[in-house]
Amino acid sequence: MGLQELEQHWIVKLVKKFDGLTFGQHSMALPFPGTAFYLAKKAAEVIRKDLRSIIKDRKEALSKGNFTMHDVLSYMILAGDSSVRIMPENEIADRIMGLLTAGYNVVAMAITFFMKYVGERPKIQDNILAGKRLPT
Repeated sequence: MGLQELEQHWIVKLVKKFDGLTFGQHSMALPFPGTAFYLAKKAAEVIRKDLRSIIKDRKEALSKGNFTMHDVLSYMILAGDSSVRIMPENEIADRIMGLLTAGYNVVAMAITFFMKYVGERPKIQDNILAGKRLPT
């Protein structure tokens, strides 16, 4: 399996886990088995574990010269943090997890809220459907 196929494999696997994670983030913080929050915590653990595997794979590819630094993950592996120390894999995984969580479903959420609020305002909805510009 080549590097590109390996990365596609990780993307598919992580997307499934992020769906559960984002659902649980917007639920009550009940850490009992079966709750959305509990399942989100478990998904986050799996994602972190998978991210550590991705980091190891990327470090290996970088050390062999099979990959050039064109993304945030490679930069974190090679550049370290602000004190110029090499970041441990757990810290890199946590930072990548934060970036992925912050960016996941942002557009879908914006569109959802847009549709909700426009749907609650029939006059604005009619103007949009008629192609009229909204007053500024």
